[in-house]
Amino acid sequence: MKKIKINKKLLTFGLLGIFALALVSAALITHFAVIKQEVNVEQSIKVNGFDEDTLIENVYEVYNGWEQKYTSKANVLTNDADRDIAVVISTTDKIGITTTYDTVGLSTTWSSDVDANADASLSEGVVTLIANEHEEYFSDASEARITIDASDVGVETLSDLETISWDVNVVTGYLPHVDVLIDTTNDGIADDALVFEYANVNYIPGEYPMGSLNTFGVRGIVDLDANAWLSSGPPGGPEIILKTLSKWITDEDYKVIRFEIEVDAWEQIPGVTSASAEISNIMINGNAKEINTFDFDSTQVLESGYKDTFYINTVFDEMIPAGQYDLYTTVDLV
Repeated sequence: MKKIKINKKLLTFGLLGIFALALVSAALITHFAVIKQEVNVEQSIKVNGFDEDTLIENVYEVYNGWEQKYTSKANVLTNDADRDIAVVISTTDKIGITTTYDTVGLSTTWSSDVDANADASLSEGVVTLIANEHEEYFSDASEARITIDASDVGVETLSDLETISWDVNVVTGYLPHVDVLIDTTNDGIADDALVFEYANVNYIPGEYPMGSLNTFGVRGIVDLDANAWLSSGPPGGPEIILKTLSKWITDEDYKVIRFEIEVDAWEQIPGVTSASAEISNIMINGNAKEINTFDFDSTQVLESGYKDTFYINTVFDEMIPAGQYDLYTTVDLV
């Protein structure tokens, strides 16, 4: 029988090559089967359409010695889930700072006069506005106001606006007026205002009214025929820039940012350096604007499909210490 000579070195390398191939093949098969399930989790409770990881910021400047009230922009709270959800809304607790959550914004500005003060408060569907004292120039007068964002009432430009009205009890001074804050440079920021006030809204004769009336009393409400003067111009005299709402719309359909119904201590009535009024039943384009306070400090049940607007109204005490205060308002599930 013929003997076969085996090259042991060759055999060894050959076996190693086969072994290596087996190792490579095994490394490629890590699973016999893989099933992927992609789950997208959506947040059901949202503020302004944002999830919890979005920080919404407002910046205020306050001088101690002047008690002032500031308001946020309108915040829209929604529950997009198919079930009711209980929540609590709260703001950082700071000594000397009080926060409420209301369906309208409330804010004040104090004159630099030493005796000046102003207040805006809400109770049972009525907003009480008080403004006292002014300095030499009418622009340095105490003011108290109700703020309503245009987006809150479905108004984008002047052409969307037809009427504004309210019920008022004029207690003292010059009756309330409304500033329609507009964006004239198309950058989304209010830089001027159309002022609808009793003195100029139309020319029906009449004294400055007191007591209970609707908007401007015998001079009517804000409508397409009502006159408004441009805030950046003079408030009176031959150079006043005064047009009807209809004419303002025709000439330049400005974007509307917000509405401010306010009283101020301009001394329109000679010798009267204060103004006080109680306002209710605000209507914009015939639709009622709710005037209410949310009791968010206690548990609230948001029904499925819930959507409502609230403003964060903050009062800073007169003698609050100087420094930076970071106030965080949070929405938490119960």
